[in-house]
Amino acid sequence: MPSEFWAASEVTTGRVKEVDDSGENQIITVEGYRNERFTGVLRAQPHGYSSNPPVDAVGHFLRSGSSDRLVGLGYETPSRPKNLPAGVTALYNADGTVW
Repeated sequence: MPSEFWAASEVTTGRVKEVDDSGENQIITVEGYRNERFTGVLRAQPHGYSSNPPVDAVGHFLRSGSSDRLVGLGYETPSRPKNLPAGVTALYNADGTVW
């Protein structure tokens, strides 16, 4: 694993490889599109909503100027409900079940 990033700050795409949801914050391991692997990445979640993305869910992470500062943004699976009307929210799981 390289000690520094190719770019100081950027938003890039990655896949979840592992999730640790046992502590105060959810921490993920992410594999980036350059085959980089990052551990200890904080996965930000909005207030009032919690999820645990499955392995290989695709999302974005923010590189924030240093190799020790990453934040995971989102992470979705192909089963995400699509074409919802404007303003509609759907709770769903990895197999596409919507409540």
